[in-house]
Amino acid sequence: MKTLEIKDVPSRLIDVFEKGKELGATDFQIIANYIPRYGIAKRYAIIPGMHRVSLADVEEIINITAEQSNWRDIMAEYSTFEYSFAIKNYGLYRVSVAESLEGLGMAIRILSYELPSIDMVRLPKEVLEFMKDARSGAIIHTGGTTSGKSTSIAAEMGFLSDLHNVVILTFENPVEYRFLYRKATVRQFNIPTQVRNFQHALKIALRSDPSIILFGEVRSEDEIVSMLDMAARGHLVFSTLHTKSVRETFSLLNQFGSKELLGLFSSQIIAMISQFLYRSKAKKFLPIYDILVPNKPIRTMIADGTFNDVDRIRQEGKIQGGYSITFTQCAKQYFANKEIDEEEFNYIKLRAME
Repeated sequence: MKTLEIKDVPSRLIDVFEKGKELGATDFQIIANYIPRYGIAKRYAIIPGMHRVSLADVEEIINITAEQSNWRDIMAEYSTFEYSFAIKNYGLYRVSVAESLEGLGMAIRILSYELPSIDMVRLPKEVLEFMKDARSGAIIHTGGTTSGKSTSIAAEMGFLSDLHNVVILTFENPVEYRFLYRKATVRQFNIPTQVRNFQHALKIALRSDPSIILFGEVRSEDEIVSMLDMAARGHLVFSTLHTKSVRETFSLLNQFGSKELLGLFSSQIIAMISQFLYRSKAKKFLPIYDILVPNKPIRTMIADGTFNDVDRIRQEGKIQGGYSITFTQCAKQYFANKEIDEEEFNYIKLRAME
């Protein structure tokens, strides 16, 4: 990841960031021949006072902020180019470059310059206890874009890397947060520039004696099986799926229709953590969680594919020897703590049903 001095950055890009910061932006869209737009919770608007950026402007921004000078070659092979960059004492940014019918464009996500703390992401203490004590198994994060799952995983990696004197490997597209000067030995790889693909990452992992592995994302049944197989070999493995809830993750597993997959998943899963972010009336981003840490009976239900029984037990209350909280139950806690009002609670309930 390239780290720039503020003087190295084009003033028009700084203007975009400055104006977006004033408006509380979390994302930007910079497209050739268009006026830059800022986004807050997936709602975008034109940045006031900004002019259209040219194709040359967009190319210059990429050339200055990206480590790879051959980004056009990477786009030709993969259709997109993903990378991160930092501006010293200013900010950290994740970038996705793609060519659409409108032209060359950049989707830029603003990340925290500081590594997020485990307290900041507000994971339940029960989940942290399971995570802290685990030596092998799989922890799956799910959620859509802008759900906060990357921030949660970064906080968990930081938490574990300060706790254990072990080797941790991360394979990401791109690497977002750096874990420097930790108790653990942390090695981070960008996909596809340093590691070609998921299979290449597996090969490196098998030869590097890691205790903890992060695969940024798994998509296919084969990748999920390979990730779970790494967990079965004695590694603690983290990854993400683009499902929006625990129930939707079960539906995805069911679609694959493999008894082998369900059996492997049920034996290796430590926690399923789904989330989305809610921006409260007080202008605070609250993580809304749907979490399942299965106990032995629930593992049997997962292996058998009887997911409706899992839903019923989760609605009934506490899971002895495990843990569960639904989106609605999580929102109820915020309501009880007076962090949201009744109108906001009802909105979150409706959103959780989508």
